[in-house]
Amino acid sequence: MKDNRIKNNLEEKFKQLLPDEKAPAELKAEVFGTLDTFTLLGDIVDLFTTKFTATEAEFLNIHQDEKE
Repeated sequence: MKDNRIKNNLEEKFKQLLPDEKAPAELKAEVFGTLDTFTLLGDIVDLFTTKFTATEAEFLNIHQDEKE
């Protein structure tokens, strides 16, 4: 859903840059490929920072509860 809004916004920006022409396919592919890469990197960073830390803390809490 969020990706579609970003892509739609970029499509509009391309139209504003060249209102009478269609944006070059290579340029669009490169821009959207870069965005996909940034999205993937963001997901990986989120996985190994926030989610990994939360999972590790939960595991340690469960392990601590079992000892008691």
